[in-house]
Amino acid sequence: MTAHSERVQSTETNESDRAEVLRRALVELKTAREEAAEAKKKLSEPLAVVGVGCRFPGGAVGVEGFWDLLVGGRSGVCEVPPGRWDVDAFFDADPDVPGRTYSRHGGFIEGVGEFDAGLFGIPPREAVSIDPQQRLMLEVAWEALEHAGVAPDAVRGSRMGVFVGVGGSDYERLNLSAGGVAGVDGYAATGSAVNFVANRVSYALGLEGPSLAVDTACSSSLVALHVAAGALRAGDCDSALVGGVNLLLSPGTTVALSQGRMLSSDGRCRTFDADADGYVRGEGCGVVVVRRLSDALAEGQQILGVVRGTATNQDGKSSGLTVPQGFAQQEVVRRALAVGGVLPSEVGFVEAHGTGTSLGDPIEVRALARVLGQGRAGGDRVRLGSVKTNIGHLEAAAGIAGLIKALLVAERGVVPPHLNVNRLNPLVDWDGLPVSVVRELSAWQQDRRIAGVSSFGFGGTNAHAVIEGPAAYQDCSGGAGGVSASGRGPVVVKVSAASAASLRESARQLADFVVADAEGDLRSVAWAAGVGRADLAERAAVVAGDRGELVGGLRAVAAGGEVAAGVVRGRRSAGGSPRVGFVIPGQGAPLAGVLQGLYGHDATITRVVDEVATVVGPVTRLPLAALLDDGEDSVRALHDTAVAQPALYAAAVALGTWWQAQGIEPEAVVGHSVGAYAAAALTGIFTTTTGAHLIMRHR
Repeated sequence: MTAHSERVQSTETNESDRAEVLRRALVELKTAREEAAEAKKKLSEPLAVVGVGCRFPGGAVGVEGFWDLLVGGRSGVCEVPPGRWDVDAFFDADPDVPGRTYSRHGGFIEGVGEFDAGLFGIPPREAVSIDPQQRLMLEVAWEALEHAGVAPDAVRGSRMGVFVGVGGSDYERLNLSAGGVAGVDGYAATGSAVNFVANRVSYALGLEGPSLAVDTACSSSLVALHVAAGALRAGDCDSALVGGVNLLLSPGTTVALSQGRMLSSDGRCRTFDADADGYVRGEGCGVVVVRRLSDALAEGQQILGVVRGTATNQDGKSSGLTVPQGFAQQEVVRRALAVGGVLPSEVGFVEAHGTGTSLGDPIEVRALARVLGQGRAGGDRVRLGSVKTNIGHLEAAAGIAGLIKALLVAERGVVPPHLNVNRLNPLVDWDGLPVSVVRELSAWQQDRRIAGVSSFGFGGTNAHAVIEGPAAYQDCSGGAGGVSASGRGPVVVKVSAASAASLRESARQLADFVVADAEGDLRSVAWAAGVGRADLAERAAVVAGDRGELVGGLRAVAAGGEVAAGVVRGRRSAGGSPRVGFVIPGQGAPLAGVLQGLYGHDATITRVVDEVATVVGPVTRLPLAALLDDGEDSVRALHDTAVAQPALYAAAVALGTWWQAQGIEPEAVVGHSVGAYAAAALTGIFTTTTGAHLIMRHR
C-alpha cells in the first residue's frame, strides 16, 4: 500500500470516527432533551383526588353529610357545648376585660371523646394519653381510604405518604393544668407531640412514604397539599393522605384571640359583609386520598376531582405581622395557575380564605379580581364563597375544608349559598370588579369547571390550589373497580368490624345507604364492601337477589340476630388473617355449562374467555361453546381430550381472574395436570393467550 493510499484511508477513517462521534452526540442531546421534557412534565402532572373523609360542625359527617349542610344553607356554629368549658366563667361582653372572651360561639363536632382504640390495636391506657386530634385523624384517614375503595388493611408496606396540617395541642395543656408534671406518664410524649398526628397514621396503617405535620397556622392543611403534590411528582410516594385537624378543647386560645380583637362578637363569620368584625373558631377534620392522575386512570379508580396546580409563598415584610399582603396573594394565585397550565379566565369559582375581617376581605377580593380578571369577557364574573360562614374557621384544618367544598362544587356543578351577607363590604368595588358573591344556591353549568382555593396563614404563609371537576375523566375511570352494572344474579355483601357492636353499627349504616341510594347498583355495593373495606375480626355476609333482600339481611345483622335467611355470621380466629389458595383440577372435572349465565354478563369472565377465543376459536363453537351450555352434546364433547383441555383452561383462568377482581388474592395456586397451565397464567408466569397456545399445542 502506498503512502498516498494510507493517507486517504486514514482520512476516511477519521471522518468516519468524527461522524460517529457527532451521531452519538446528537442522540445523547435528543435523549437529554426528552428526559428534560419528561421531568418537566412530571413536575406539573395533575393529581387525582380519589377519596374523601371528613367530620365538620353541624353534623357534617362524610361527603354527603357535608354537602347537605352546604346546599341547605345551614350553619354548624353553636354556643360552646358544656362539655368543653364553662362559657359563662370565661365570657364578658366587654372586650377590654383581661382574661375573658367576648365570644360564646364556635363550630363544634360531636363525639370528640369517643375513639375506637381496638380498631387500631391501641391499649386503653395508651388511648387515654393520646390527643383527640390524633385519634380523629386516624379514624377519618381510615374513612377516606374506604371512600376511595381502598381497604385500609391492604396498604401496609406501601409507599403512601401522610401530610397533615395541625397546630398546637389543647389536650396537652389541659392535662398539664389538671395534673401538673406529676400527671405525665410514659405515653405523654407520643400522645401530644404534633408530629405524631401524621406519624401515628403511618404507623397504624403500615405506610412507608413521607410522614410529616405542617404548621403554618390557618394555611397549614393547604400547604400540606402543596408539599404532598411535590412528593408525588418527585416519586417520593405513590399516593398520599392529605388532611388537617383542629379541636377546641380549652378556652385559652379563644381568650387570646379575643384580646387581639380577631373574633366575631355575635358568633357569625360575616365574610364580605359590611359588618364583618372577625371570625368564628371552628373544629373538625378532613382527609383526601391523592394520587398521580396517570396512576389513578390506569387503575380505573374513581376521580372525584383533579388538582391542577398548587403554590405557596410568604407576605414578607408587610405593614404588620398579621396584616395580609395583597401583592403576595396575587403572586401565589398566578403561580398556582401557571403550574396547572390554567388561564385566569378559565376559573369560574373561588373558595376564598374569607375570614370575615374588615381589613382582610377587601384585600383578598381585590387580589383575586386583579389576577382572575385577565382575559375575562365582559359580564363573566368569578363566583366567590367561603365555607367559614357555614362551619367557622377551622384554623389548621381550614384549607382542607375549603378544598373538599371546592371539589364537591366542581364535581356536582352546584354552588352553595354563601351565608351571613346582608350588605356587601363598601370598601370593594363590586360593580367594577369581575367577581360576585353567591348568596343563593345556583347552578354552575360550564362543561369544564375549574375552581381556586385560597388559604392564608395569619403569620403570612399563603397557599392556593387550582382544581378541576372530574367530568373530563369520568369515561376514563372505572369507579367501583370497573364493575359491570349489567351483571345478573345474587350479590354477596360483606360487613366486618373490630367488635360485635361496631359490626351492628356498620350493618345499620350500610342498610341506610342502600335505602337512600335507590338507583344504585348492588354489584357496586358488593364490590366496595368486599374490596374497599378491611377484613376485621367480626364479620357477616348477606346473600341477596335484590335490594329488599339486601336491606333485610343487613337489618338482621344490625339487630344482632344469629339466624336469618341469606345471612352468615362469623368471627376470625386469633390466628390472624385467613390464608387463601386456589386449587385447579385436571381433566375430568365437570365443565359443561360452567360459565352459563356469566359469559356476556360479567365483564371479567367475558374478557378472559374472549382472550382465549383468539387462540382456540370462536366462543360459539367447541371447545368454548361447551362451557356455555350444559346439554348432553356438551357433556359428550367434553369426554374428548382435544375439547376438554382447552375448555378446562379457559374456565379455570376466567373464574380465577374473577376471584382476583373481587379482591381475593391467593397465597398459592396449585394446578393438577392441565390445571397447572391455568395456575401459571393466574400467577403471571405467562399471559392468558400464551397459556392457550401451549394447551392447543400439547393437548
